[in-house]
Amino acid sequence: MNPFIQDTVRLLHNALDNNQTHTLRGGPREPARCRSRHLSFVTSSNSSTTGVWSAAASRPDIDRIIGVLKAYGTRVGRGPFPTELDDGSDGIGEKIRRIGREYGTVTGRPRRCGWFDAVAARYTARLSGATELNPAGLCSTPETTQQLQFGCAAAQS
Repeated sequence: MNPFIQDTVRLLHNALDNNQTHTLRGGPREPARCRSRHLSFVTSSNSSTTGVWSAAASRPDIDRIIGVLKAYGTRVGRGPFPTELDDGSDGIGEKIRRIGREYGTVTGRPRRCGWFDAVAARYTARLSGATELNPAGLCSTPETTQQLQFGCAAAQS
């Protein structure tokens, strides 16, 4: 393991100083972070680009931020999920869960699955400063793609 252990701060700063491209990965989607309006249903980490800089001990000296997001929605645990597919064991939500292997890494607990939430994606892109979005993970089986829906508006409460 020792050959793979490096001072990542020095490694990243050297890459920045030499104009090398680099990829930094964030965590869960932005609406599920501590400062969002869903405080009791959140991750404890800051999953926006501001969290990347503090975790990498780096400066925000970048040209592009490519937001990679699932082409469907997931949520662990309770909390609001406007596009959730709670349509039973033979429903599209279950097919997305099975095909996308949407189970908790540690607990194996099934994640809640639903349609892509464009409102959350737009909100997250604005907060993170994303210059581009790349939807990934669209289930490409006929039984899940006969019908595609997505959330495109939210009621104000």
